[in-house]
This record gives sequence, structure tokens and C-alpha cells, in this order.
Amino acid sequence: MFKWEEIYLDIKNKIEDSTYRGDSFLPTEQQLCIKYKVSRETIRKIYSKLETENYIFSIKNKGRIIRRKDVDSNLLSFRDLTKNKYRSEYKIVFSNESKVEIIVRRYNENNLYIYEKSKIYKKYVDTSYISDDLLNKIGILNYLKKYSYNKINNATKRFVLSKDNEATKEIKSDFCILNDCLVFDVENNVIEHSKNYYNPIYFEYYLFEKYNN
Repeated sequence: MFKWEEIYLDIKNKIEDSTYRGDSFLPTEQQLCIKYKVSRETIRKIYSKLETENYIFSIKNKGRIIRRKDVDSNLLSFRDLTKNKYRSEYKIVFSNESKVEIIVRRYNENNLYIYEKSKIYKKYVDTSYISDDLLNKIGILNYLKKYSYNKINNATKRFVLSKDNEATKEIKSDFCILNDCLVFDVENNVIEHSKNYYNPIYFEYYLFEKYNN
């Protein structure tokens, strides 16, 4: 077995046994070059193979993120079917020196149809003004626009089906549609990471499923 194959198997095993957890960034190419004492080209070859096998995906200028393995489905289109305006309830559930965690519940009439878990990173956002009351007035996005140290630049959204126990209990469904969203500032820093769990009965979605024989 070649050395690159040994390294590939080591990283893959770390993903499969959750040493490297889903939805988190993998070590950088430079970090792995130092750890395994190989060239950057070798690490790129390994990452390319892992990406081809759907273990990871890339975000430009940020790195590689481990792909969750909830289902092997691709969402082709997505549309909100609700006609009534929804109301949102924001609640700060955790805060430390690095981040603020927020739970958002969005209701269509009295039915919970979106359950959201959000993390705002204090390194890039002034959170000294954050409160439940303010978030319920202006929402997370407007807070980021007003109090981020740099301007918001873009966001990436990844849609997959999920059976997250906490989310499915909240929305009372066997599964949900996960919108995994990263918000970046103009310097490509991730300033917010949210996981939005949608109740599938309120949305129209088209899936492409690949069967692994």
C-alpha cells in the first residue's frame, strides 16, 4: 500500500468514526502536510478522492467540510407552499467568549414549520447588544448587517434530508429538510452558521436519489 493510501484511509476512518464530525471543517492542507510529512500535492490528491466519494465538499477560500451522511439524496428545487405570514420566536440559549447560540422557531398560524439553530461568532460580530427582545424585533440577518465588524458578503446554503432527533421532535415529523447555511463577510470569515430544519409538509421539493448497488 502506498503512503498516500494509508493517509487516505486514516482520514476516512476519522470521518466515519466521528473523530472529524459532520458539518465541521477538516484540517488545512498545511496542517496535514506537517502531520503526515508529505507534500501538499499528496494531501490534495487525498482530499480530491474524499470529495469524489461524497465524504467532504469544498468552500472556496475556506477549506473542506465533512458532509453529513443522513441520506444520499440531492435536492433539485425547493419552494415554500405557505400563504400566510409566519411569526418567529428567537431565544438565546448559550453564550461564551467565542459565540452566541440561538434557537428560532417559526410558526405558520400555530404550527411550527421551521426550527432553526444558529451560531453567531463574536470574533466577527459585536454581540454586546444582542438580546431576545432585539432579535424578535429585527431578526438575525438585520442584526448581522448592523453589528458585524465587516460587511456581509454572501452565504452558502446546502439542502439535504435529515432525521435529526431534536428537530424532528420539534416539528413533529419523521424527517425534515435541512438548510445548512454559512454566512460570510467581505473577508470570507464565517460570521454565522445556521441549521434550518423545515417541516416537509409545508414545502414543495424535488429530489434526485442515487441508488448504491
